[in-house]
Amino acid sequence: MNKRFREIFSNNLRYYMNVKNMSRQKLADKTGIAYTTIRDYEKGICYAKMEKIEKIAVALDIPTYKLTDARDNIDIMNLVDNSEDKQLMLDIMKVADNSRDKKLMLDAMTFFETLSKEKKQTMLNTLKVIYNDMQ
Repeated sequence: MNKRFREIFSNNLRYYMNVKNMSRQKLADKTGIAYTTIRDYEKGICYAKMEKIEKIAVALDIPTYKLTDARDNIDIMNLVDNSEDKQLMLDIMKVADNSRDKKLMLDAMTFFETLSKEKKQTMLNTLKVIYNDMQ
């Protein structure tokens, strides 16, 4: 399978496992897929066949396409209310897309989603200051 597809699947799997607070073992138990296979999917070592992707999607309670398609910006954009903050998030995601450490950026974005609205706003305000200082 194409390296890019493995990377997309791996990133999406890690992202949704984190969002759903699901460990490898718990996902393995819910799907009947071996723990080591889940680990290999998550690390991008191999790509799952469609039947296993469907099992994983059911276990994570998400549509299958959310595991196989490149993550779109819509999920993240729904986290912020005003257009200024949305533009900032788009700018940050451009940095993430060009980052050498995509896992670190994905983890940071996943963490952001877990914050309360007040903490998200504080984080956005801090990022604005940092971003403006970089300009």
